[in-house]
Amino acid sequence: MDNGLKQAWQTFKETRRNSPAYREFLSRFGYKKPKGPLGLQIAFSQIPIADKNNYIRAFDIFRLIPPNRSAAQICASSGSSGAPTFWARDRLQEAAGGKIHELIFKKIFKINNTQETLVVICFAMGVWVAGGFTLASCRWLNEQRGFRLISITPGIDKADILAILKNLAPKFKQVILVGYPPFLLDVVKEAKQQKLRFQKKTYILASGEKLSELWRGAMFSLLGKHPDWKSIINIYGSADVGAMAYETPFTTALRQNAATERDLYHELFGEEFVVPGLYQYDPLSIYFEAVNGELVLTTNTTVPLVRYNIHDKGRVIWPSTMREILRRNKGKTRSLQTLLSKWHLPLLVVKNRTDVSLTFYSLNIYPENILTGLEDKKLDKLVTGKFFAFTSAAAGKEFSESLNVNVELAAGIKPTTKLASLIADRLTNALEKHNLEFRKLRASLGNAAVPKIRLQLFGASAITPQQSLGLAYQRGKKAKLILPAHERKN
Repeated sequence: MDNGLKQAWQTFKETRRNSPAYREFLSRFGYKKPKGPLGLQIAFSQIPIADKNNYIRAFDIFRLIPPNRSAAQICASSGSSGAPTFWARDRLQEAAGGKIHELIFKKIFKINNTQETLVVICFAMGVWVAGGFTLASCRWLNEQRGFRLISITPGIDKADILAILKNLAPKFKQVILVGYPPFLLDVVKEAKQQKLRFQKKTYILASGEKLSELWRGAMFSLLGKHPDWKSIINIYGSADVGAMAYETPFTTALRQNAATERDLYHELFGEEFVVPGLYQYDPLSIYFEAVNGELVLTTNTTVPLVRYNIHDKGRVIWPSTMREILRRNKGKTRSLQTLLSKWHLPLLVVKNRTDVSLTFYSLNIYPENILTGLEDKKLDKLVTGKFFAFTSAAAGKEFSESLNVNVELAAGIKPTTKLASLIADRLTNALEKHNLEFRKLRASLGNAAVPKIRLQLFGASAITPQQSLGLAYQRGKKAKLILPAHERKN
C-alpha cells in the first residue's frame, strides 16, 4: 500500500504542476496545500474527489491533457450514465493496457509463443473504447514483446464471427475470443447449434460486465472443457482508464469458494445478493481507494485522474487483510492461501454502479437484476436479452408507480399474453432473489410491484417514449440510461 500511495501522491503533484485545468479544479474546491507535517495518507485524503461531472465535463478535452502528454486517439464511452463521454488516449496508456494483456496471456492462459494465436475481438468497433483498446494492446504485444498474435475484428456482427469460427479458427491451435460476456455466450451457443467445433486451446477474455459463476459454467459446458480457472478471465475496465484490474486463478477460486461458504461470503461481500466481481490489480499502476462505499482511483493516464470517482460501489482488500480473512476460515481455504502467495496483489470487490440504475419507489433497479431474469432457462430460446425499462405513474393511481420492461423476442417468436406473463414471473423472481429492497417492496405492494411487460418483435426498437429516465440494454453493449422523451434533443 505504501508504494502505491507514494506513486499516487507523485501523480497528484505532477498533475497539479502540469495541468492548468486540474489547478483550476483544485481552486474551485478550495484545496490548499497542507501546512505542517501530515501523514501521507491523511494529506492524500484531503485532495478533492473528481468525477465526470465536476471535472471531465467541466473542461475542454484539450485543457485536460497536460502539455507533456499527446493524444493519439479519441474514443467514446458507452454512455452508460446518460450520454457518451470522449476520452483521449496516447501510446503510454496503450502500453499499460498491453502489459495487463501480457500478464493474462502469458501467466494465466500460458499462450505458446512459438505458435500463432488468433484473437477474435467481438467488442463493438468504431468510436467505442473496448474494441480499439484490445486491438492496440495486441499490436503492442506483437511489436514490443514478440507475441505472435493475429487479430481479427468482426465486432458484434454474429454472422461474421461464426464464419471466422468455421473457416479461420480451425487453422490455429490457439484461439482467444474477446467480448462482452452475454454476447460471447450467445455466439458460442449459436456456434454449437451449427455444430462448429472449438479448438482445445480456446480461451475467453471478457470485459464490460461481471461474470456469474453460472455463466462461467455454461461457457465451460458449451466449449466442451472441464472447468479450468485459467481459460476464462474477466477484465475490469472503463472508458475512463482502459483495463484496470483482472480476474486471476486466485480471485476465481476465492469467489467460487465464497459461493458455498457463508462466513467467507459475508466477510468478502457483506449482504450483497448478486455476487460482486472480484479482481486484482497493480497498485503502482493504478491506486484504488474506497470512499463512502464507492471506488476512487488515481492513475497517470493521458488525462491524469487523481482521486477520480468512477461510481462503482465496492471495496479494496489488501493482501494482509486477505490473509487474515483466510486464516479465520482456515479449515476450508488452505488451497486459497497457496494461490494468494502466487498472486500477492490487492483485490477489488466491484458491486453495481451507483449511476446506472432505475429508481422505482426509491429503490435502485440495476441492469443485472433484469438481465438475470431474462437469462432464465425457460426464456433461453424465447428472448434475445435486449430490454428497455422505465417507470411510470400507475394508471388511475396518484403517487404510485409501475415498473415497465420492453423485451425483445427472439427471431420467429410471436408475442402472446401467456409469454408476457411468464417473463413477468421470471423477472419478479429474479428481482426478489437478487434485490433485497425489491423483495421488501413486493411484500408490501403485492402484484403492484410486478413488472409490466411489453413484448417487441425481433429487430424492432425496444426504446419507446417515456416520461422518466429509462434503462436500455442489448447484448454486446453496456447498459445505458436514456433521457425522458421531453429531454431528448431532436
